Amino acid sequence: MTGRQRADGTTGDGIFTTIVYAVRNERGPDEEFVLDALQTLRSLTDRLVVVAPGPPRDSAAASIADTLEWTSEQDRSIGSMWAHGISAAVSQDEGEIVLTGDDSFWHSGRLKQVSERMRGAKGDAWAMTERLHGDERTVGEALWLAIRREVLDTAAWHQFWRSRARTLDGGEFEVAFDDMLTESSASLHVAFPRLESDPVAPSFEAAHVLVSRGAPLLRVDLFRASPARLDRAGIVPRWALDAAEAASFKLLPILRHLARSTAPRLLNTNGALLNVLAVSGSERTRDHTMRIAVVAHIFYEDMVDEIVDLADNLPGPYDLVITTPDQDRARTIREQLASRTRTWGELDVRVLGSNNGRDQGAFLVACRDLIVEDDYDLLVKVHSKKTVQDGFNIGRHFKQQQLLNLLDTPGYVDGLIDMFRNEPALGLVYPPTIHIGYPTMGRGWWSNKSGFASLAAELGITVPLDDVSPLAPYGSMYIARPAALRRMVGRKWSFADFGGADAYQDGGLAHILERLPSYSAAEDGYYTRTVMTADYTAISHTSFEYNLDQLSVTIPGGIDEQVSLIRRLGFFGQGRAADVLRMYLRSHAPKHAHAVDRWETRIRRVRSRLRRS
Repeated sequence: MTGRQRADGTTGDGIFTTIVYAVRNERGPDEEFVLDALQTLRSLTDRLVVVAPGPPRDSAAASIADTLEWTSEQDRSIGSMWAHGISAAVSQDEGEIVLTGDDSFWHSGRLKQVSERMRGAKGDAWAMTERLHGDERTVGEALWLAIRREVLDTAAWHQFWRSRARTLDGGEFEVAFDDMLTESSASLHVAFPRLESDPVAPSFEAAHVLVSRGAPLLRVDLFRASPARLDRAGIVPRWALDAAEAASFKLLPILRHLARSTAPRLLNTNGALLNVLAVSGSERTRDHTMRIAVVAHIFYEDMVDEIVDLADNLPGPYDLVITTPDQDRARTIREQLASRTRTWGELDVRVLGSNNGRDQGAFLVACRDLIVEDDYDLLVKVHSKKTVQDGFNIGRHFKQQQLLNLLDTPGYVDGLIDMFRNEPALGLVYPPTIHIGYPTMGRGWWSNKSGFASLAAELGITVPLDDVSPLAPYGSMYIARPAALRRMVGRKWSFADFGGADAYQDGGLAHILERLPSYSAAEDGYYTRTVMTADYTAISHTSFEYNLDQLSVTIPGGIDEQVSLIRRLGFFGQGRAADVLRMYLRSHAPKHAHAVDRWETRIRRVRSRLRRS
């Protein structure tokens, strides 16, 4: 292979003459994992062509690639993007062209090794992986396709890219590409062929097994698939992450991209980002050097000792920042703290003068400085919680669920702090969604979603929103890196923004902000983990399992079919005849159901006008 002059002035002597890399993620070619892949591919090829959707703009990818081509924003099919790259930048004297893109995360060392290995393989083309199509036929997957000179000279190759390829994506493209190779009398070899014992598509259905065999890729869509579909098929994406970590994939850019581009609850589920910390001893297990501040909003002064007792499980000395609505409470709090043996470093009692927004207002208004500055590595946000309006048992359980799953024992807290120490992209940790005593399942947004979407847009948050319930610290207690919360205070809040006590309800600012932390953090590349003690896991899981068992008894099919059916039927209402009729129409005559909904909306508007008049 002859050396070729690159865009940066160096001479290439790569394994491949040209690599065409399609960027299809919504955030474009400057995602960290894309730039990392391009750096690897740069060393493998004489010419690197990057194709990305959107208007031309400055991009770090341009300094790595020889050519950066821009296509229409809507033009994201793999066939169309590769066709664009080939027609715009590929000459007639190619030796071996590779077609790939950001549909996969790549392991740089493994990718180089496989490319060297396949350099001497027989055949006219080779794919990285394959899947079963129909009963007997296998096709190369459109994750990595290398095509040699013998194919590039055929009429079938040129005809394929001039016409049919531009309309194809996914499986349709793979089958059509295989047909083109057959028409060219070309043979296809596979770097990691599907074994007889493998499922239909090992790269998706057995990603962890493929990685254990030495494969250099992880499919991005594995972590965005429907959890119900994965559950039905017994697919566990977490195993793929574990295998990738064991194989020394660069997890940091992978997790940062998934955080920014995946709805947080979906990622929490598919990544199994719930940690059950079994370390629960009373002794500290290791020393920590992290700078920690406990930020406690105290409305109920009789909870001071309870909160500080739990805060003492943190590796000390921690700083203690207490907010409270008035001077009388502040005086009582100082007296209680004065009677204790001091276990904290600095003490700062901040009197607010207003309880608007309760703990949300206290944290985001009165403690904004702790979030925007770099004085602390971690903030522990807690507050005196009784929830007296819901009765003794429910209120007590909610308080325990929040505080103990964060600060149970010194050994437990050591394990929790270790997660932040070991995972630079971990932004927040908090208990999972409360469900005992509260009908949160299926209703987590309540009436906050529209207001949330408006505020997210204002703050520049484009992370996908979960459709049913957000991933959120219900109860609003969590441990977080200040950097993961900064976007929340991009707007400078005031107590007046929250309104008085009457405004503390669903749809109000405080309830919207309660649901914001994980989405705000994700926009800046920080993901969330949920955490439970082993004891609470036993309580929560058995309750969840029983309730799901009871809810599923009258619904046919597997979990994916059950979810599809109940989502198609829609809201059950009160189970009256009209509600059942509407569900029937939604399932069997959706056009009529939409017409009924429109008429009901019009009737409600007329009634509303009549009441106002």
